Amino acid sequence: MTDNLSNITIGIVGNGKVGSVLARSFTSAGYPISCVVAIDSSSRALDSKIPVLGSIEQIPSGIKCLLMCVPDKEIRNVIEELLRLRKIEKGMVVGHTAGAESAEILAALRDHGATVMAWHPMQTFTGEEGAELLKGVTIGIDGDPEAVAIGKQIAKRIGSEPYCVPPEMRPLYHLGGVFACNFMSALTAISADLLTEVGMERNRAFQTLAPLLERTIQNINSLGLPDAITGPVSRGDTETISKHEEVLENHPKALEVYRLLSGVLKKEIEGKI
Repeated sequence: MTDNLSNITIGIVGNGKVGSVLARSFTSAGYPISCVVAIDSSSRALDSKIPVLGSIEQIPSGIKCLLMCVPDKEIRNVIEELLRLRKIEKGMVVGHTAGAESAEILAALRDHGATVMAWHPMQTFTGEEGAELLKGVTIGIDGDPEAVAIGKQIAKRIGSEPYCVPPEMRPLYHLGGVFACNFMSALTAISADLLTEVGMERNRAFQTLAPLLERTIQNINSLGLPDAITGPVSRGDTETISKHEEVLENHPKALEVYRLLSGVLKKEIEGKI
């Protein structure tokens, strides 16, 4: 294993939302970026000092860590191209950033001297953020011992928190993030729809909800659950709950969600989750 990990050369395949931010983060942490391969139309602009290549064929030799930042369905295609073009070198660490896939999807690369890892940031990306986006973020890692050791130290150097995820638990780990991030967006959409019925414009509804969402996250972070839970369920306010359910009779899907999530809150408060 390389002793001076700050000198590890890193290559990135995929310059979309995740790859572009990782390139900035690695550069900010002092890692030499050998190249970023922009392989699709989702590519983002990078610092002019970072070499951007147009194809996998152009990847130079001597890269210590090659990270695939591509959609899950594209990982196997990238593997095939790397092997076909003989871009895997002995001692190279190859990883991917997919949340629900373990390192085993890269198993074929071991036969060519690579060690493999899954290296997934539990964060949401637009692609325009700077290196600070990954500060304090959990990086879910699994794979070969040498690759995991390097993956952990890279995570720490950029200010993230590495966490070893059992390979067979990757889909469940990823679901934890999906429920918190993607479904929060879905719940916000429902909330905005209800507020538009009050007469608010949709953009104003989002502006109204933003401080509420931000404070809720702050409370969860500082107080944990169930202490951060507020609202009628936490107060046992059955009268208000009944009013809510009556209003939602005209919104059967929202009513179903309301009852389901109210039940989750009640169980959390009662310590049954």
